[in-house]
Amino acid sequence: MKNLITLTACTPPTSCILQDNKAGTAHPAWETLGNLRNPKQGWDCSVPRWETAGEYPNPNPNPNPHYTALPISGAKQDRDCSVPRWETAGEYPNPNRNPHYPAVPISGAKQDRDCSIFRWTSAGEYQQKERNGERRPALAAESHRGTQLQNPIPGHTMSCTYGTLSTGQKMPLVGLGTWKSAPGEVKQAVLSALDSGYRHIDCAAAYGNEQEVGEALRERVGPGKPIKREHVFVTSKLWNTKHHPDDVEPACRKSLADLGLPFLDLYLMHWPMAFERGKVAMPRNADGTLRYADTDYRDTWRAMEKLMDQGLVRAIGLANFNARQTNDILGISKHKPVVNQVECHPHLTQKELLTHCRARGIMLTAYSPLGSPDRPWASPEEPRLLDDPQIVALARRYGKTPAQVIIRWQVQRGVVCIPKSTTPSRIKENIQVFDFTLSEEDVKLIESFNRNERLIVPTIEKDGQTIWRDGGHPHFPFHDLY
Repeated sequence: MKNLITLTACTPPTSCILQDNKAGTAHPAWETLGNLRNPKQGWDCSVPRWETAGEYPNPNPNPNPHYTALPISGAKQDRDCSVPRWETAGEYPNPNRNPHYPAVPISGAKQDRDCSIFRWTSAGEYQQKERNGERRPALAAESHRGTQLQNPIPGHTMSCTYGTLSTGQKMPLVGLGTWKSAPGEVKQAVLSALDSGYRHIDCAAAYGNEQEVGEALRERVGPGKPIKREHVFVTSKLWNTKHHPDDVEPACRKSLADLGLPFLDLYLMHWPMAFERGKVAMPRNADGTLRYADTDYRDTWRAMEKLMDQGLVRAIGLANFNARQTNDILGISKHKPVVNQVECHPHLTQKELLTHCRARGIMLTAYSPLGSPDRPWASPEEPRLLDDPQIVALARRYGKTPAQVIIRWQVQRGVVCIPKSTTPSRIKENIQVFDFTLSEEDVKLIESFNRNERLIVPTIEKDGQTIWRDGGHPHFPFHDLY
C-alpha cells in the first residue's frame, strides 16, 4: 500500500535554480526576474518565492494570510509553516511576531525560522539563542540574486519541522504535551511554548485543564493576536465515558468551548475502551474497580466521522490502539485515521507499530517520550529514562541535553513528539532540536535500548500481584504484541 505520509526533505539547496520535485520541471508559478533565475524554492515544507523587484504575490496554492502582496527591493523569502523574510537592506520587520526575533536593521541576507531560534546573517554575528546565549561568527549566507545558498551552520543538516498528514495538513513534529500540567501552571506553559516557537499543542478533555489552555490560546492566537489560528495545530481527545455515539458531538463541542476554538485540527479517540456513560470521568464500583461499557470503538468512530462532515474537526485519529484495532477502524472508515498517539520512548520504541501505521498512511505520535518521570504511579526506586548512562553519554557528545537527544531521535524517525513541561527553560530546550542531526549509527544505538517496557499503563494490586487496571476490558489494547 502506498505510504501517504510525506516528510519533506529539508537539506538547504545548493542553488536557487530548482525544479518542481513532482513534475521534474519548473513550477508554472516560477518566473525569471532580473538576476534571480528561479525565484521559488521548494525546501523545508514550503513553496517560498524570491524576487529581486516588484510584487510578492504569495504563489502558494493554499495562501498563508501572513503572506500578503507587497513591493520589495531585495531578495526575500516567505516560507509556509512560518513567516521568515529575507532582505538585502532595510528593516527586518519580524512578521510572525516571535519575541525572539526583534525588528533590527540588517545589511545582509537574513533568515529567521519558526519553531527554532536561529538567526543567519551574511555579515557580523551569528546569534544562536540557546541556553548559554553564546555568539559565533557567521558564515556568508550567499542567498540573494541567484547565487548559492549555503548552510550557515557547518556540518549540520537542517531538518523539516513538519510532517504532512494524509489529509494534507502540516503537523509540527514537536508539540507541547499538557497531561499532568497542574491548574495554575498549564496556562503559563502554553504561553511559554507559543512564545518559544511551538505551533502544536496537545490537549485532552480528561486532563482537566482545557479551560486554562484556552485562556493561553486566547491571549496569543486569533484575530488581532500575534499568531493566526491556522498557524497553530491543536489536538484534543474524546474520553472513554463519551464513546456512545450520542455523546461524541457534545463532548467535542465542550472541548471547543473550553479551548475557545472554532475547530480542532485533530480529534483523537483517547482509548479503544469505553467506560460507563456519565459526567464522572472514572466511574467506579463499590470495590473501587472501574465500571465499563460495551460500546464498540467502531461505532464511536462513525460518530467521530460526522464531526469532520460538520467542520468541527479537520482530522480524526486514534490513541493507544494496537495494530489489529487500527485495522478494524480502517476496515469501516469513511474518513481514515491520520494519527495513532501511543506511548513511545527509547525503552518502548514501537518499531513494529510504527511500521504498521506508516504503511497505512498513519502518523505515529509519541506521548511521554521522555519516560514521564512524574507519572503518578512511578516508584522512587524506578530508574529514570533521562538518567540512562548511554543517553547521557550521547547527550554529552552532541553538546545537548538527554531530552533533546531523545526528541531528536523521534524526529529523525518521523515520529511526532509531544514532551510535557511547565518549566520555561525546558520548554525552550525541548524544541531546540533542529540544529543538529544524530548519526545513523546513534539512531540505531538508541533503538537498541528497547525493552518493550510500558510505563504509562495504570496498575492495581490484586491478590498480592501488580496487574493492569483495565486488563479485563474486552478492548484493552496491550494484550496484543503490538
